[in-house]
Amino acid sequence: MKNIRITARLDLNNDQLIKGKLLEGLRQIGKADGFVKRYYNQGVDEIIFIDAVASLYKRDPTYHVIRSAVSDIFVPITLGGGIKTLGNIEEALKSGADKVAINSAGIRDMKFISEAVRVFGSQAIIGSVTVRRHRYDWECFIDNGKHRTKINVADRINTLVDQGVGEILLTSIDNDGLMSGGDIALIEKVSPICKVPTLYSGGISNADHIKRINDLYNIDGYAIGSSVHYGLETFTSIKNSLQKKGVPIRL
Repeated sequence: MKNIRITARLDLNNDQLIKGKLLEGLRQIGKADGFVKRYYNQGVDEIIFIDAVASLYKRDPTYHVIRSAVSDIFVPITLGGGIKTLGNIEEALKSGADKVAINSAGIRDMKFISEAVRVFGSQAIIGSVTVRRHRYDWECFIDNGKHRTKINVADRINTLVDQGVGEILLTSIDNDGLMSGGDIALIEKVSPICKVPTLYSGGISNADHIKRINDLYNIDGYAIGSSVHYGLETFTSIKNSLQKKGVPIRL
């Protein structure tokens, strides 16, 4: 049985960590760099930085946050938000990111992700899929959940896999920030079609939430935000609890 990844998700506005619910009502929590060092010391496996407004305002990604982070931490780093050109990807990787997550630009330009994979390799490109429940299915959204695409989640994941991404970041808008557990129905739908490693984000706040999903579905990792940002859990406590529950983790 493979070891799952426990990842910190930091939503940013410039160098400020922000958080809300359902990707709305975002409020500042504090400077991101202090949280990054704390999570690294707690044994987090990876860190994802998502600039929550870069795509919406058509601005460049927050490279300076990555540059600051890599001087003190030594785990894989992903940068998302505002990645819209090959130059953005190159600058992100030069700044210290190991991977970039692409959502909005990959839908606006359907050739962009294929080209990114060709130039930088699949290991550097994550297909970010942000979805909300719509009637009997889940619809993909762009610009940090602000705009509809009328693309359903299965079609989008299949497209991204065909385009050669090395990983999927699946975000549930409906569960974001609620700390009530993952969207089980969504995970049940996408798990069979995710042919590349998949990281789930949305509602996960403790070891029990992870174990419930891990016992049933093929998810490779979990991104956690609110519960650790607000001090309700630590990555140390989550990983220790998972180990006691028999969930395979990276030590």
